[in-house]
Amino acid sequence: MSDERQPAWSPWVFLVGLVLFLGSLAAFVADLVTGHDVVRSLAVNAVGVAILVTWAAADTLRDPDSAVASRGGAAGTGVLLCGVYLVLAAVVVAVTSVVHGRLELAAWVGGFGVVLVVLGFLAFPKDTLVDDEDEPGTAGGGDANT
Repeated sequence: MSDERQPAWSPWVFLVGLVLFLGSLAAFVADLVTGHDVVRSLAVNAVGVAILVTWAAADTLRDPDSAVASRGGAAGTGVLLCGVYLVLAAVVVAVTSVVHGRLELAAWVGGFGVVLVVLGFLAFPKDTLVDDEDEPGTAGGGDANT
């Protein structure tokens, strides 16, 4: 049923984002090896990630099995994913800064990522994070009499 709701262009958007993301990773390694500035490959990576995160957020909104049922929830999902990615990317940029000398870039990317994680978590649908632990007789809820 989700295939009926998925636009025909959706797989192409995902593919473009994936190609940009993977290509920029290869370009980042090439920049490290050749001594070129890494900003170019990181910018292409950011575009690829933005496309993939936007696609993922829209896909969660279209998926009937997803707990995300609003545009705000989908936006929260996208912002949260982007923030987590930026924090991880900042770690990679910081570790490789001994080669490219752009440690300040890692600080900016990581700081922005932390802000996005907080904002995304605040916008994320809270009912998807809460287990049914309060209901007696459910797994993880323990004994109802204790």
